[in-house]
Amino acid sequence: MSAERIVTRTQIKNDLMTIGINEEMVLLLCADIEKVGWIPGGSQSLIIEIENILTENGTLIMPTFTEELSDPSLWKKRKIPKLWYEKIKREIPEYDENLSPSIQSGIITEVFRKQGGVLRSKHPLYSFCAWGKKKYEITNNHSLNFGLGPASPLGKLYLLKGCILLIGVEFYDNISLHLAEILTRNISSDKIKKQFPVKNHGERIWKQLEDIEYDNNSFDKLMREYLKDSKNNCKSGKIGDADTYLIDYKSLIDFSIKWFEKSKKFII
Repeated sequence: MSAERIVTRTQIKNDLMTIGINEEMVLLLCADIEKVGWIPGGSQSLIIEIENILTENGTLIMPTFTEELSDPSLWKKRKIPKLWYEKIKREIPEYDENLSPSIQSGIITEVFRKQGGVLRSKHPLYSFCAWGKKKYEITNNHSLNFGLGPASPLGKLYLLKGCILLIGVEFYDNISLHLAEILTRNISSDKIKKQFPVKNHGERIWKQLEDIEYDNNSFDKLMREYLKDSKNNCKSGKIGDADTYLIDYKSLIDFSIKWFEKSKKFII
């Protein structure tokens, strides 16, 4: 975090408006709050300023993933001894949309999900939270299978012609690209089973869902090529000290689908 200067709420508001945030926008936010600089009020201040600009006619969305509430043998981001697997499976709590924390997605998502008026989808691994006019539409009927696919909040963001705001986020962490990944993968051969615990009539059981093994290794290259070709669909700037991009989501996904399909032709 930069400690050279204070990033005020007034500056944040001006920066957000300069990059193009406006009233009634449907906006997915992915942010590394520490990249912005020293903000009095931190995540809370950033959320408030975004919502003040959107107004209640707009919609703010954030990922609140809980992938750790799953079979540890499939964990990719955290390696643990195999001897721990069964003990972890016995101890992992079931997903609770009100209680389960979203630490994996960053502190700002945890602040956001606790805000009054925010709704959270019911997906046990890939939930999203939403505030504003379209919050019910975004969070309702989140498909259990392929939780980042067309029947997810990402698919709804695409249909609503929304935008994504990346603040200080590395391109390979742009989770919104997983929609295009699912749409271009061979589901019949690439699908896998993921397990998660639930309570069924008071009894704890493990259920399965269908998904793919997500791969963000190409996201950085994809994003850089998109930014070269899509000046009219993306605005870049700064929020505080953080490199920031406001991107038309439909244009990004349409580009990404073509990019993934083209890349397949060169895979031997």
